[in-house]
Amino acid sequence: MSTFDGYVSEFPLIRIDQFATLPNRPAPLACFLSHIHSDHLRGLLSLKSPFVYCTHATRQLLLRLEKYPHRLNFARGVLEARVQTYRHLKKLLRPLPLGCPTQIELRPGEVVCVTALDANHCPGSCMFLIQGGGKNVLYTGDVRCEKWFVDRLLREPVMAPFMSGLTALDCVYLDTSFASMRAAHARFPSKAEGIKELLKKVNEYSPDTLFYLNTWTFGYEEVWIALANHLDTKVHLDDYRWRLYRSLEEGDGQDISISAPLVGFQEGNRWQPGCLTREYGKDVRIHSCEHGIDCEIFKNQPGVGGGFGDLNQIHEIELNDLSILGRLADLCTTRLQEQPAALANVTKWLSDSVKQGAQNIRVDTETFYRALHGDGDNINELEEVPIDRLISAIETLLSKKTAPRTVQQKRITFPYSRHASFEELRLLIGALHPETVLPNTYEPGMDMDALFGDLVGKCGASASTSPRVSPATSQVLKQSPIEGMLTTTPDPLASPLAITREREQARNASKRSAPDVEIRQEVLQRRRKAYKAALGCENGEWASVELVSVSGYHNEPAEVEL
Repeated sequence: MSTFDGYVSEFPLIRIDQFATLPNRPAPLACFLSHIHSDHLRGLLSLKSPFVYCTHATRQLLLRLEKYPHRLNFARGVLEARVQTYRHLKKLLRPLPLGCPTQIELRPGEVVCVTALDANHCPGSCMFLIQGGGKNVLYTGDVRCEKWFVDRLLREPVMAPFMSGLTALDCVYLDTSFASMRAAHARFPSKAEGIKELLKKVNEYSPDTLFYLNTWTFGYEEVWIALANHLDTKVHLDDYRWRLYRSLEEGDGQDISISAPLVGFQEGNRWQPGCLTREYGKDVRIHSCEHGIDCEIFKNQPGVGGGFGDLNQIHEIELNDLSILGRLADLCTTRLQEQPAALANVTKWLSDSVKQGAQNIRVDTETFYRALHGDGDNINELEEVPIDRLISAIETLLSKKTAPRTVQQKRITFPYSRHASFEELRLLIGALHPETVLPNTYEPGMDMDALFGDLVGKCGASASTSPRVSPATSQVLKQSPIEGMLTTTPDPLASPLAITREREQARNASKRSAPDVEIRQEVLQRRRKAYKAALGCENGEWASVELVSVSGYHNEPAEVEL
């Protein structure tokens, strides 16, 4: 679970994945949401401003989220309308396209460039690359950085300067959910390996088996797609979950690669369905509908007052009366006296059942049933079975030399992590070589220097003109609650590449004409004045606001006619 407080020291006027008011921190001028898991939504419900930037999929899902009591009561008809928890944020949520640098103005003269990058965690999840004022920061949110994911990140155009060593990341705010040297966290099977194991286990069941996949949160959509394709079936969802995923194809800026495999897409004049459906039928073998919703797969559960299993009775031999049991043993001795081996099996079977304290003996196996009804008579109750046939059936049941039948488990487990292992985190940091790594999930005793210290600060270019944390500050931080915050001091000598870049910037600045610079400064000054007037910070007095579109034109004194 994320413990990140949302504050980014390089960009103190933004917040990420934490929207509650922070003491002794400036109010944010822009907020960012990496995905819609609940530990990243703290404070969002009461947020009034500013804008919250996220991906299109995150926005669509967030606006339709409902709390469990509300959606259950609506499904049962208790509520007449849906209660969507975050619907009031519709005008605050601003979608960002993946991989596209976006300029966001925090206030006049202060702009940050933000790029959303896929995080391989759940639909709509993303990382944020934030640049501005000579600072470069990557916030990973929750991420699963398998090798193929890191390789793909290397090919992102916006990441090329950091991967090539031309520019350094000042800080990576890293998903450290499993950042530890414990053996259990060292390496995880890839998602593909987990799905492969699941499909092998599913193959062991009969073709008429129904499967219930308890997807308690977002992030298991690839499992749906793989299972549905392998079993040639659909995945049944309740109406609420279906509406959530159906919303992914709505609105501007939707990513069809997310929605198409799930809910389908329009191909010419035909609609190509996805793997999800809300229509239940005999051809549907996979269910991920919510408990409490009216679905056929849950109708065998016990209702109020018990009665579970009343319609699925099995054959049992009652052992409540020991005298009857003794008579059964005597009859078996008489009938099987010429078959000493069979008699020994039956006697031992009855004796063991009594010693174990059983009240009845379950005899509903296929072998016993076939022996009991061998001649085709329609006999359903043991009371109607002739004693000769009952003893013969028991003897057949115990002496039948069949291969031991493996009882199939009713619960299938498979490895499938939505967070990166320690090995994967080191792979990511080794590719990025940032100057600093800070944890998004902090645990007491976590030492980032021991975990990633050999992978940071090896970029060829200087990250900034001043060190991220001075040696004195670093010593203080090691004793603070944020124990082990990883910092490195950049080389005080500027690299030749940095000097060349500064000279080019100086030459470009000198090429600008003086009037152009004056106009820019005048416009910037007016915008700053308007911004302060809107905040009412001019000594508590009202201030006039000049409009850039008319200032210097319509408000000039009228020309004197010659």
